[in-house]
Amino acid sequence: MTASVQTSSSASAPLTRKAAGVILTCLCVIAVVIWGVKQVNSFLDGKDNDPRKLEQSRNLVLQTYESLRLGMTVVEVSEVIAHQEWPDGWCNRTYLNESGTIILSTPFELGAKNWILHLMFREKKLAAFVVRTMDSESEHPPDSPPDVLTEEFTLPEHF
Repeated sequence: MTASVQTSSSASAPLTRKAAGVILTCLCVIAVVIWGVKQVNSFLDGKDNDPRKLEQSRNLVLQTYESLRLGMTVVEVSEVIAHQEWPDGWCNRTYLNESGTIILSTPFELGAKNWILHLMFREKKLAAFVVRTMDSESEHPPDSPPDVLTEEFTLPEHF
């Protein structure tokens, strides 16, 4: 009894969708890891903790905060944010998440004390805006502006 072995040249076989998906996923993971390493290195070498840069980023949060009014639509708020002069890389992207919140984050600070402006919407209208830090959504950072909420709005428990 003899066994026959069939060989095929994988170089000539087309990529399957699954293989292409695996390759794409691997490339995305590699890109995220490289980006993360760059962010950590920048953080550790102190470039993001320059006091002038931190003061300027907080001033931009204050400017944005002062330009907001309760009842603004998502489009109006997005226009306010777009008109602020945030230097490249200073502001993490804003986004409207599933809970109806736009998050505006400043550069990382040692001790996770960077300010984050949370803009909360109800029925597509701005119902609250609060400043918190990276490490605590329940603590109001020193020197930050007061929380602004409509009378009928209650902050979620994690705030």
